[in-house]
Amino acid sequence: MDGNKKKIPIIATVTALLIICAVLVVFFLQKNRIKATTMRLLRIVGEVTLEDGKKKKTILDNLRLNDGNALSTEAESLASVGLDDTKIISIEENSRAEFYQKGKKLELVLTKGRLFFDVQQPLADNESLDIKSSTMVVGIRGTSGYVWEDPASGIQYIYITDGHVTVTGYNPQTEKNEEVTVGPGQRVTAYLNDDGTFNTFIVEDVTEDDLPIALIRELFNNPDTLERVLKATGYDKNKLLKRILESDEALYIALDGLVLPELEPEPEPEASIEEPEETVTSTDKFEKTDTSSALVDETESSASSADEKEETPKKDQTTASVKPAKADPPAHVHEWVTEEYYTTEIETRTETETQYVTVQEVIDHPATTKDEEYYIAYDPQGNPIGEFSTWEEVDTFAQSMTAGGYMPTFQTATRSVTVPGWQETVERTVPQEVQVNRDYEVQVPHERTYCKTCGEEQN
Repeated sequence: MDGNKKKIPIIATVTALLIICAVLVVFFLQKNRIKATTMRLLRIVGEVTLEDGKKKKTILDNLRLNDGNALSTEAESLASVGLDDTKIISIEENSRAEFYQKGKKLELVLTKGRLFFDVQQPLADNESLDIKSSTMVVGIRGTSGYVWEDPASGIQYIYITDGHVTVTGYNPQTEKNEEVTVGPGQRVTAYLNDDGTFNTFIVEDVTEDDLPIALIRELFNNPDTLERVLKATGYDKNKLLKRILESDEALYIALDGLVLPELEPEPEPEASIEEPEETVTSTDKFEKTDTSSALVDETESSASSADEKEETPKKDQTTASVKPAKADPPAHVHEWVTEEYYTTEIETRTETETQYVTVQEVIDHPATTKDEEYYIAYDPQGNPIGEFSTWEEVDTFAQSMTAGGYMPTFQTATRSVTVPGWQETVERTVPQEVQVNRDYEVQVPHERTYCKTCGEEQN
């Protein structure tokens, strides 16, 4: 008996621990599931529209996107969307993209313009991310790149900056799928048939000079991605930076709050240490010195030549190259830069809203007078024997009198009848203005001033 009593607490403890473990496992799985399938708006610049079906929503940073939502950008505008912590999509100006999500399977449909994608970690086996356009499908596993449709020609391009992607297109004329794999530093061009459908792919290597400026800007806006791309492609960071500085992207850079690094100085060739020239007394040396000197009068005597021979070795000794000592480096001069940044804060706004409420209303119906038709029955001698309001009553009376041995006659007459007044209660739905409080996430601007070269901030 005692042994059984000791086993009961042990079994209860083990059971409780198992329940706790199960709850924790479900919690972490649920947490990861939510995290992996959440799409949020990270950054907006300029005029951006969110479409939810046929409705348009107010745009806020950190706004959650749902399956079927679409984002459109106007001129000098852009929007960045985090598909999760490791997947970022940036929609460039004059572009539109639709977002579809089923669990961990994500699909983006680029209906117009350009977008930049950055998948920083390889996708798990149960994840997928496809970017679709009107002519092709880009299957992404872990890479960064740029999709662009030329509005003039309709030709579509994909630039891959690291990793590899598989691009698929269907040619309706041949009724076949064409598939190519594109790697870092390459561009795939989708050429079209006359009717605008896909025809074929061309894959080619591209240099720093071939990349779109917007793509280079996105790389500098994500330093970790930039370093990954430089390592994968072998691109020169200075060449990419010069492309931006020489372009018309100044407005975009200012709107992004992007602080560009300085150009790295070109490596200087190693200085060679000059050895002192040896004193040479050969005839050739003196002849060489004589021919390089100022004009000498042909009538001068050989004695002057002898003097030159004595002075020449001294000249050789005093003209040996000597490197000057390095000067102290100049004192650091701060190059102050002021930039604007934003923080997200909650703002409560009081708004007027129309709501509909149900009210009861009593309707008074006053007394009225109306003319009423009725029937008078007469016996065979013409004497009135009854009055009836309806023809049914007349018919019943006539049948009873016929059974009694005679058929009465009937005449129609009119009389005035008073209908008493009455009340009726009805329900109606009416609009009513009410005040409601709502919380909004707003972007509050701030400024900071810091040194561009050393990073020191001013108070």
